[in-house]
Amino acid sequence: MGLDKRDEKHAAQMQQLVFAILNSADYLKANGHPKWKSSIIQTYFVYRGYEPTNQVIQTFNFVDSRGYKITEK
Repeated sequence: MGLDKRDEKHAAQMQQLVFAILNSADYLKANGHPKWKSSIIQTYFVYRGYEPTNQVIQTFNFVDSRGYKITEK
């Protein structure tokens, strides 16, 4: 059972959102709005994940743990 076009578009948008958050994580932790720390999106990173974004999170963490950053051309 494959994803339809809407699901693919949603997954891509979620991946872009997660990537932007991961790239800004240090800034958000230091300067983000107080509600950021209790935001529901935090649970996706720490506790349960979200299937379309799990690979992005894992890839980011792998690259980051080796001292590199992913940037968009």
